[in-house]
Amino acid sequence: MELIDRDIFHRAEGAFALSLLDFKPAVVTVLEIDHLKNRPPIFRRLFLAPVEFDHWIAEQSHSKCGSRPSEVIGRLRLVLAPKFPTSDQKYGHLATHHDRFPADHVPEHLPLPFSRKQFELLSDHLELPSALPALLAKEFSTSSESHFQVYDSAHREKTTSAPPVICNGQTDDCVDTLKLTMRVKGWSMFGVGTCLALSHSRTTNTTNALLVCKGPEQATYVCNAIERVSSLSTHPALIPCVLCNCSLDVVDEKVDVTWVELFLVELDSGQTGVSLVSDGALLEPRDCSDPNISKRATGVSQRALAWGIYADLVNSLIAEVADFVASYGTGLADTDLIALRVEQGQIIKDQVSLISQRGRSLRRRIEHLRGRAEVQVTTIYNHLAQQSNQINLHLAESSRKVAVEAQKDAATMKSVAVLTMTFLPATFIATLFATPAMMSSSPSQGTYWAVTIPLTALVLIIWSGWTWTSMRQIEKTVAPVLTSRDLDTKS
Repeated sequence: MELIDRDIFHRAEGAFALSLLDFKPAVVTVLEIDHLKNRPPIFRRLFLAPVEFDHWIAEQSHSKCGSRPSEVIGRLRLVLAPKFPTSDQKYGHLATHHDRFPADHVPEHLPLPFSRKQFELLSDHLELPSALPALLAKEFSTSSESHFQVYDSAHREKTTSAPPVICNGQTDDCVDTLKLTMRVKGWSMFGVGTCLALSHSRTTNTTNALLVCKGPEQATYVCNAIERVSSLSTHPALIPCVLCNCSLDVVDEKVDVTWVELFLVELDSGQTGVSLVSDGALLEPRDCSDPNISKRATGVSQRALAWGIYADLVNSLIAEVADFVASYGTGLADTDLIALRVEQGQIIKDQVSLISQRGRSLRRRIEHLRGRAEVQVTTIYNHLAQQSNQINLHLAESSRKVAVEAQKDAATMKSVAVLTMTFLPATFIATLFATPAMMSSSPSQGTYWAVTIPLTALVLIIWSGWTWTSMRQIEKTVAPVLTSRDLDTKS
């Protein structure tokens, strides 16, 4: 009975994703570690130009099923492919030079530093997971996410056309191989982007891996970390542990910077209930006079939220790695390999436990940062609102004083108008009686008052009637508006 390929979905998705990848040969870093009986591991770091990388792949093809020295009890072959090669490496003049992208623009697709043929041969000779092309096709998008999956196959796929091959005393279809893929993403905020594909043979204690990362800095970090613990390099969980630790380092650094920003916000705002100390000196908070203080505090709060989300992703990844380490067995191997694997497994478990504790501690630290930043945002907002209210009170008081003065001026003008209207008719009549035409008729004093008093009364009556009519017209116009405002206020 013909068995169904366990990787049928991954192969189908990988075949499609392979057409989406871009390739441009450049310098790659290869890390080789051989574990010897009763001797320290042999560590080699190679910087290979495209032609040299072709030769190295061919050597892996020849040594894939060939015998190895009896004193070698384990081997690690790690290919590190940074997507930003630099000229400070060996053969740097052959590297593909990429301009550094600004923080607000990160391309979704960057070329892998080898040819398509090299990639296919590398995947085949190192027996990397079939899901690798699909993983790489989504690797450097701007979103942040994590991924960890284990493919534990008890047998390799067996082709009907080729006879079984003998590898280190075992037939081709009996090799117990464990495969895993891992992705850590946080490009847009952290500048982190790593993708790992790994295969591990329990019987031969051989680990093969391809690590695609953002740049040579991350590749150097991984190489140095593995070199320091080279005695654990054949354990399949070592590289995932290193990547988790690297991610925590990045988040920790970002949190440190954000704490400094929050300290400066608290210092400039003056809205804090704790003592601010720098270099052993007690600092005096300022008076919140910076016009951008609210924007700065909001920025700190938003960054703290982003760090918390990414820390949660990393912690979930650490938990998955911890579950894998706990369930990983020694497999079929000789007594020396079992002893080595048990010892490695215990050390890795302890390290994963420490990383988990560090991740939880970092998450609590971020929660403290976020809570303190939110308190600062709220306090600054309330302080600015109080300042605004005080300004409004001052404006209202000034408006009241202006209104009082205007009322006084209006009363004065009204008095002047009344006096003018009172004496204007008498003045007009006196002037009229002083004209030559009226002087010829010699008008008496009684005639003057008989004309002046009624005329003055008539003028005052006309003015009062006009004023009353104007006030009534104003009241009719303003009354509906005031009524609607009262209804709105009550509702």
